[in-house]
Amino acid sequence: MGLFQYKFSLYFLFKVSFILVLFNGSGQSISPSFVGTAGGAYSSNGVTLDVSIGEAAVETKVANGLILTEGNLQPRRPKLFVVGPSSACFQDSVSLNVSGGTKFTWSLENAPEEVLSVDTALTFLFDDTETFLVRNNYGSEETIQVTLKDLIECDFELVVYEYLSPNDDGDNDVFLIENIERSKDHEVFVYDKWGQEVYRSSAYANDWKGGDLPNGSYVYVVKENDISITYKGKLIIER
Repeated sequence: MGLFQYKFSLYFLFKVSFILVLFNGSGQSISPSFVGTAGGAYSSNGVTLDVSIGEAAVETKVANGLILTEGNLQPRRPKLFVVGPSSACFQDSVSLNVSGGTKFTWSLENAPEEVLSVDTALTFLFDDTETFLVRNNYGSEETIQVTLKDLIECDFELVVYEYLSPNDDGDNDVFLIENIERSKDHEVFVYDKWGQEVYRSSAYANDWKGGDLPNGSYVYVVKENDISITYKGKLIIER
């Protein structure tokens, strides 16, 4: 045969390149052509091969005893690097960050088609243990799991405000319990002076204004059931 052809792909430093070496019948070789991950063109002796990233390289011209035939150039797939906390407390603000590409898609691993974000960072209020999936525009993907810490590890306490004046002046208008939103399993009770329950909530959102209760002194009980802590004190309602 008057022409021998040798083609191979080189994986070097996470980069895929296309190397094309051609020999003519006299044994004279043509210098190798490296077509990088952006695609490109190779020319020699009036023969040109145009290569697009991720597409097959096909014959474009036959001249001067030189033939360029089919090859294949695969796109580079940069490795994804995902950083973020491995665990968090309930209602912590969590931020996960990714690099390795130019476009990204965040989702939950168990619901990959529901896009949470297309930014390099995914920021959210943490609720429960989840595994997150991120993909880039090269088809690479990576996961990261954030687990829920035991509340005993979380450095926060409830602060109960013991004075309620629901007159819409902006001060003490609701029965305020700081950090209650960070307690995943809690109960709030209010009792009158005879011990009768007058209010109860298992999902308190700092929104109770005393209802129709008359002014006076009451007793509150706040239970954090998941860590077995109870807060108890006197609540004054004064309109």
